[in-house]
Amino acid sequence: MKTYIINMKTSEARREYVLKEVAWYACMDVELVEAVDGRLLSPVEKEERFDTGRFAFRYGEYPFPGEIGCALSHWECFRRLAESSEETALILEDDVVFTQPERVEKTIEKCDKLLKNKGTGIISLSFPYRIGSFGKRLEYDYYLYRVWKGFGMQAYLIHRVTAEKLLAVKPSVRADDYLYMNLLGIRMYGVLPWMSTGLSFKEISSEIQLSKENITYCRNIPFRYKIRNLFLKAADGAIYVWHVFFRIIMYVRQSK
Repeated sequence: MKTYIINMKTSEARREYVLKEVAWYACMDVELVEAVDGRLLSPVEKEERFDTGRFAFRYGEYPFPGEIGCALSHWECFRRLAESSEETALILEDDVVFTQPERVEKTIEKCDKLLKNKGTGIISLSFPYRIGSFGKRLEYDYYLYRVWKGFGMQAYLIHRVTAEKLLAVKPSVRADDYLYMNLLGIRMYGVLPWMSTGLSFKEISSEIQLSKENITYCRNIPFRYKIRNLFLKAADGAIYVWHVFFRIIMYVRQSK
């Protein structure tokens, strides 16, 4: 299947690494996508390509250059899919690690078929959590679940209908804002246990350095966004309670 790999032009070590990583999988038709370096964008370019104001209203803080670049890089993959003849695509970041390589191709093939049957949606292969429903068995011991929250976008499948839907709105969120996508009406799914992780969590320092000292907070959030944010925090809390309850049920079932 069409596989877009996001890689910074200057990150030669990562590019060499990821091309070796995916060379094992005959199912992947690889196309490199040059990542956007948010640090190199002028203020005018940032405003033209990314809605920093809406981002600040949503999260209460202004985006880091790395967050803008990351989102724009994924949106570029959406654009390429939308302009292609492909129905679905696999999108990978250049530090992706597949935890069980011998199971990757069959599981991705099954996910691809499911996504095409649904005609829309995103299936995350890494770091989905806060489960919304009971799962559907895929291959081996992997299950597909509806997810409301997650983090990271190291590896996921996306349908072109979903890509077109995301492209219709100027990007204004973090690339891994699952909740935003759910609220946009996008069906978010996740494969559990996780099929992939990223070297950024182990060996390579993250491109986005988050620290309280560097955050610029937004002080003038419109009232409607304040109400919206309060509602989302309440919903997030309820989803978290459900997630804990669900995990307890799963643990009890597995221990029998």
